Amino acid sequence: MREKISTLSLTSLSLGVMSIITVFGGYTVFLGLFFAFIGILTGLRGKRYSPTKFATRAVRISIFGFILCAVVMLVFTALYLSSLLNFDFDFHSLYETLADLIHRLIH
Repeated sequence: MREKISTLSLTSLSLGVMSIITVFGGYTVFLGLFFAFIGILTGLRGKRYSPTKFATRAVRISIFGFILCAVVMLVFTALYLSSLLNFDFDFHSLYETLADLIHRLIH
Protein backbone atom coordinates (compact mmCIF):
# COMPACT_ATOMS: atom_id res chain seq x y z
CA MET A 1 0.00 0.00 0.00
CA ARG A 2 1.44 3.35 -1.01
CA GLU A 3 1.43 6.16 1.48
CA LYS A 4 0.14 9.55 0.47
CA ILE A 5 2.85 12.17 0.08
CA SER A 6 1.85 15.65 1.12
CA THR A 7 3.07 18.66 -0.80
CA LEU A 8 4.59 20.14 2.36
CA SER A 9 6.71 17.02 2.88
CA LEU A 10 7.79 17.06 -0.75
CA THR A 11 8.70 20.75 -0.42
CA SER A 12 10.69 19.96 2.72
CA LEU A 13 12.58 17.21 0.93
CA SER A 14 13.42 19.40 -2.06
CA LEU A 15 14.57 22.27 0.18
CA GLY A 16 16.71 19.87 2.23
CA VAL A 17 18.36 18.51 -0.90
CA MET A 18 18.90 22.05 -2.22
CA SER A 19 20.56 23.01 1.07
CA ILE A 20 22.96 20.07 0.76
CA ILE A 21 23.77 21.02 -2.84
CA THR A 22 24.54 24.62 -1.90
CA VAL A 23 27.36 23.44 0.38
CA PHE A 24 29.46 22.82 -2.71
CA GLY A 25 28.92 26.34 -4.03
CA GLY A 26 31.11 28.27 -1.63
CA TYR A 27 29.32 31.44 -0.58
CA THR A 28 25.93 29.90 -1.34
CA VAL A 29 26.13 28.10 1.99
CA PHE A 30 24.27 31.05 3.55
CA LEU A 31 21.44 30.41 1.11
CA GLY A 32 21.60 26.73 2.07
CA LEU A 33 20.99 27.63 5.71
CA PHE A 34 17.86 29.49 4.65
CA PHE A 35 16.68 26.57 2.50
CA ALA A 36 17.26 24.08 5.30
CA PHE A 37 15.49 26.22 7.89
CA ILE A 38 12.42 26.64 5.69
CA GLY A 39 12.61 22.92 4.86
CA ILE A 40 12.54 22.02 8.54
CA LEU A 41 9.53 24.26 9.15
CA THR A 42 7.55 22.93 6.18
CA GLY A 43 8.52 19.36 7.01
CA LEU A 44 7.30 19.66 10.58
CA ARG A 45 4.03 21.16 9.37
CA GLY A 46 3.67 18.41 6.76
CA LYS A 47 4.42 15.80 9.40
CA ARG A 48 1.70 17.27 11.60
CA TYR A 49 -0.91 17.07 8.81
CA SER A 50 0.06 13.63 7.50
CA PRO A 51 2.51 11.73 9.72
CA THR A 52 4.24 9.44 7.23
CA LYS A 53 7.72 8.00 6.92
CA PHE A 54 8.33 10.28 3.96
CA ALA A 55 7.63 13.35 6.09
CA THR A 56 10.01 12.12 8.79
CA ARG A 57 12.75 11.48 6.25
CA ALA A 58 12.23 14.90 4.67
CA VAL A 59 12.65 16.59 8.05
CA ARG A 60 15.77 14.54 8.76
CA ILE A 61 17.32 15.49 5.42
CA SER A 62 16.56 19.16 6.07
CA ILE A 63 18.12 18.94 9.54
CA PHE A 64 21.18 17.24 8.07
CA GLY A 65 21.43 20.00 5.45
CA PHE A 66 21.14 22.68 8.14
CA ILE A 67 23.89 21.11 10.26
CA LEU A 68 26.13 20.60 7.24
CA CYS A 69 25.65 24.19 6.08
CA ALA A 70 26.27 25.52 9.59
CA VAL A 71 29.51 23.57 9.95
CA VAL A 72 30.78 24.63 6.52
CA MET A 73 29.81 28.24 7.24
CA LEU A 74 31.71 28.15 10.55
CA VAL A 75 34.78 26.67 8.83
CA PHE A 76 34.66 29.33 6.09
CA THR A 77 34.29 32.06 8.69
CA ALA A 78 37.17 30.70 10.77
CA LEU A 79 39.40 30.46 7.71
CA TYR A 80 38.52 33.99 6.67
CA LEU A 81 39.18 35.40 10.13
CA SER A 82 42.45 33.50 10.43
CA SER A 83 43.58 34.94 7.10
CA LEU A 84 43.05 38.44 8.49
CA LEU A 85 45.31 37.73 11.45
CA ASN A 86 49.01 37.55 10.83
CA PHE A 87 50.35 34.51 12.64
CA ASP A 88 54.11 34.64 12.55
CA PHE A 89 54.78 31.50 14.53
CA ASP A 90 58.27 30.02 14.61
CA PHE A 91 58.03 26.28 15.05
CA HIS A 92 61.78 25.83 15.15
CA SER A 93 62.18 28.00 18.25
CA LEU A 94 59.31 26.12 19.90
CA TYR A 95 61.06 22.84 19.11
CA GLU A 96 64.35 24.13 20.51
CA THR A 97 62.65 25.33 23.70
CA LEU A 98 60.83 22.03 24.22
CA ALA A 99 63.99 20.02 23.48
CA ASP A 100 65.94 22.11 25.99
CA LEU A 101 63.22 21.65 28.61
CA ILE A 102 63.11 17.89 28.08
CA HIS A 103 66.91 17.71 28.19
CA ARG A 104 66.93 19.55 31.56
CA LEU A 105 64.21 17.29 32.95
CA ILE A 106 66.09 14.14 31.99
CA HIS A 107 69.43 15.29 33.39
